[in-house]
Amino acid sequence: MKQPFTKEQIIGHLNKLNDRWNDEYWIFVAAGELHLMKHGKDGARILETNGGMSQKAIIADFTSITADGGDW
Repeated sequence: MKQPFTKEQIIGHLNKLNDRWNDEYWIFVAAGELHLMKHGKDGARILETNGGMSQKAIIADFTSITADGGDW
């Protein structure tokens, strides 16, 4: 079994992402899951008619990473 990343390794990976992020994508947290989303052709987030985020924009789900999109 692979050992989990240390705090320092996780921070290092996130810093690399931050430094070279592709602006075609964005991160969304919903229902406790982290999702990689793609912007629409106009560069905006893709919404449903009710104003919620469209699941059609999901590129990948990261279900083993605990996430919360709540307020501080």
